[in-house]
Amino acid sequence: MLGLQISPEDICRLVNQLDIEDKIKIFQTLKSEVVSERWDRFLKRIDARLKEYPVTEEEIEKETENAREDV
Repeated sequence: MLGLQISPEDICRLVNQLDIEDKIKIFQTLKSEVVSERWDRFLKRIDARLKEYPVTEEEIEKETENAREDV
C-alpha cells in the first residue's frame, strides 16, 4: 500500500484548483460529517454547563415566555 503525506494546506490548494462542480461534490461529501460533529460538540458543551449550572423547567419556561414577549 502506498502512503501519502499531505498537509491540510496542500489539500486546500488542490481543492482551490478544482472547478465548482467538483468542489460541490467534495462539500456534499463532507457536509453531513461536519454538521454532525459540530452538533455533537455543541450538545456536549450544553450538557457540561447544565451539570455545572442546573436549570429547572420552570426557569426555562419563564425565560421562553420572556423571549416571546420581547419579540
